[in-house]
Amino acid sequence: MKLLIPLLILPLLTTGIAHAQPAKVPQTTFRVLYIDRPFTEEETKAIESGTATASVNLLFSSDAPDSKGKRTEVEIAVTRNQLSYPQVYFGSEPIVLKLASDGGGYVTSIPVPQNGGDLLVILKSRQPGVLEGASSLLIVSGGQEFPPGNLCIVNVTGFQLAFQTPENSTIIQPNEKRVFAPKKLRMNAVPLTISADVRPMPRVIFEGAVRLSDADRIMFVAYSPPGEADVFKTDFFMLQPALSPVTP
Repeated sequence: MKLLIPLLILPLLTTGIAHAQPAKVPQTTFRVLYIDRPFTEEETKAIESGTATASVNLLFSSDAPDSKGKRTEVEIAVTRNQLSYPQVYFGSEPIVLKLASDGGGYVTSIPVPQNGGDLLVILKSRQPGVLEGASSLLIVSGGQEFPPGNLCIVNVTGFQLAFQTPENSTIIQPNEKRVFAPKKLRMNAVPLTISADVRPMPRVIFEGAVRLSDADRIMFVAYSPPGEADVFKTDFFMLQPALSPVTP
C-alpha cells in the first residue's frame, strides 16, 4: 500500500503543505522452469484423455502484506520442462512458492533483487513427479548480467560441462551459469558444442548452431531428469522480447 508522508508545514506565508513522494515499490517479473523426467506414454495418454493434467499449480503472494496482514495469492500453472507464463511481484521480501494442493507444501523461496528485475526460477524435483522441496536455481534474466546479444549456458546436471565456440572454450560447473557474447558468423549463426564430463570419456550433448541477433538473448539449459543422472536433455529459450522456446 502506498503512503503519503506529510512534511513540516512551512510558515504562514506558504500556500499549502508539501508531501514527500511515496517510495517506489520494486517490481519483479519471474518465470518458472520445472525440470522433471518426461511424461511416460501412460501419463501422456491420461493427459490426452482428460483423466490427468499436465501441469502442477503453485501459489505465491503477489505483494507485501496490507495493513491487516493479508496478502493477495496468485496461482501459477507449471508444466514439466516448459516455461511458465510471466508473473509479477511487488515488494522486496522473498517470494515463497508453495503447492496449491496437498496442504500447500513448501516448494522454494526466491530472493528478489533490491530494485526488482527479471528472474528465471529453475526448479528440479528431487524425486520423479514430486515438486515439494525441489531444489532451485535462480537466474537473473535481464539487465547488465544478461544483456542483448548474449548467450547464457545453465548447467543443471550433476557433471561439469565443456562449452566450445570457434573462439572460446570454458568449463561450467553443476548449478552454475555462464554468459557469453559470442562471435557470430553469416546470418547471425553461432556454432557451439557442449559436452558432459562423464566417464570413461566426455559425451557430446549438443552440437549445432543457433541464430542470435544483437537484440536477442538466448538461454541454453542442460539438465538431467531426477533419478537419471546419466541422461541429458537440452532446451533453448529466447529471452528477447519475451521468454519463448527456440528451435536450434
